[in-house]
Parts: sequence; C-alpha cells; structure tokens
Amino acid sequence: MSLFPPLEPYATRMLPVGDGHTLYVEESGNPEGLPALVLHGGPGSGCTPDHRRRFDPSIWRIVCLDQRGCGRSVAPAEGPLYANTTQHLVADNEAVRQALGIETWACIYGTSWGSTLALVYAQAHPDKLKRMVLGGIWLADEESFAWWTDPMGLPQMLPTEFRNVQAYGPGLTGRDLLQAVLRQGEAAIEAQIYYETMAAELDPNPEGVKAYLQT
Repeated sequence: MSLFPPLEPYATRMLPVGDGHTLYVEESGNPEGLPALVLHGGPGSGCTPDHRRRFDPSIWRIVCLDQRGCGRSVAPAEGPLYANTTQHLVADNEAVRQALGIETWACIYGTSWGSTLALVYAQAHPDKLKRMVLGGIWLADEESFAWWTDPMGLPQMLPTEFRNVQAYGPGLTGRDLLQAVLRQGEAAIEAQIYYETMAAELDPNPEGVKAYLQT
C-alpha cells in the first residue's frame, strides 16, 4: 500500500475516559477536512506514524488514538487490563468523537483487531459513521480462533512462529491457548505478537517485522 509523505500531528491531547484511563489522541492533516478515525490493531499495539500516512492530509482530518492500556495512553493503578473490554473501547471512540466536536465520522479505518472494533462500533452507533475501510479482518469468533491454531489454518503458513507460541500452552488450541499465552507474561506475548505480525504481511520479511516491532 502506497503511503503519503510523513507528517506530524497538528494537535495532541490526553483525554480522560473514566475508570482511571486516559487516552492519547492526535490529529493530523486538514483541521477542516473530513474526519477519519484510525483504529489500530493488537489489541495493545498503539498507533504509529504510518497510520496517519494512509489518508491524503489535504482532504482528511486524521484522528489517531492509543486504545486503553496501549502506547501513550495512561492506565490506572490497577493495570492496563482493568475496566478494559470491547464495550469500553466502543464508548471511548464515542468520547473521542464528542470531545473533538465531530458529528459523524466520514470514515473509520481499522485493521486486524481494529477491524473488529470498527465493526462493533458500527453496530452500536450506525448513525455516527458514513463508511469503513477494513483490512486484515478479524472477527474474534470461534471460527477465527480455531483457524489461528488449526494445523490446516494459519500454523501451516508460519510453522516455526506458531511453535514458538504453542510452547507456552502445549496441547491447547483456540482461546485456551491465547489465555495461556497471556498468563505467561512478556516473552509469551512477544512471541504471539511476532506470530500475528508475520501473518499480517503478504510477503513476510522476518527482519522487517522485527524492526517494526522495535519501533
């Protein structure tokens, strides 16, 4: 995908959204342009400078945020997963829209987990957006989780990367494996993030993915 030239935000803010969470929100492009909301993947990865380069900055008012517990957002003392559910994130998107005085999103852009969140938001607030652009669509349903660990699914494309994840939950599949990974801590989570980032690339480049994850 071709990207527009690098650009810096013209405004940033920290937006309190309750439960001790504060969101990092930035705006780039044209302040009078069509409002576009960028929903990053993960969950947990946060927005990057390349996210704002996916829209023509002369046309779009590009709004990026780090979701609860992610990136530059601030979590409560209880931890980043406290009061952090899909419905909380949907409500956060609405809080951002209202705080920025945006009546309707002209576009919501989401990839991977961001596509899931965009779809849930659209179901909850169909009158608050006009269009969506989704990539690497992840529906977070049982079929998706099964494909993530089924030997005839994603693991056959990335066998080494999957084995590195499965080592943290031998014999487990689907949601059970994901829960085991989350319980194992940072090294396990890094193995999972590397697995899913490699999967998101049409032509996986291990060195390129490693460099991306270090940014």
